[in-house]
Amino acid sequence: DAVLYRGEWNEPGELGGFVYPSAPSIPRPLAKGPEIESAPDELLELLETWNWQRPHVDAFLLLGWMGCAMFGGALPWRPLVWVTGDAGTGKSTLQGLIGQILGGEGALIQSSDATPASLWQMLGFDALPVALDEVEPDVDARAKVLGVIKLARQMASGGVILRGGADHKGSEFKARSCFLLSSILRPAMLDQDISRMA
Repeated sequence: DAVLYRGEWNEPGELGGFVYPSAPSIPRPLAKGPEIESAPDELLELLETWNWQRPHVDAFLLLGWMGCAMFGGALPWRPLVWVTGDAGTGKSTLQGLIGQILGGEGALIQSSDATPASLWQMLGFDALPVALDEVEPDVDARAKVLGVIKLARQMASGGVILRGGADHKGSEFKARSCFLLSSILRPAMLDQDISRMA
């Protein structure tokens, strides 16, 4: 319902050569203060309570992803993260925590069953972060999972996705979202995808 541009709140519309349409409101940034300045350290401590393969490094990378996720549309490169772990290790709990930290419903797209087409249709011109849980490499969903991975790759660099419609009119979609995926197993991926993911 408002746009923070160069430190000031503005009505939706054209700002700095870009058009910002109105949308349902999401939580606004908190005012500066001592409790806000210590929040990243406290959040990092909380993230370190998960059983990471590299305890400090992996938690720190995830904290960095959360920071980038809030500014996906402004970044020249968007990080991609894939969290893996056995059943019951807290992947879904972690996804829920991330959703709450980023602002809850409306501030990101979270799903446990999404197709690439559904994601780019939901995103439209938004650069909301995407967090997908249970992206398992099972036989029945292999094509869907590979499509999601391909979309995540496009998101990293801000690629332009072109699609044709039944009315013979094409549509253009600029991919600008940070992606986080989680599953028990990670599917086999191309080198170009592996090199883009933490």
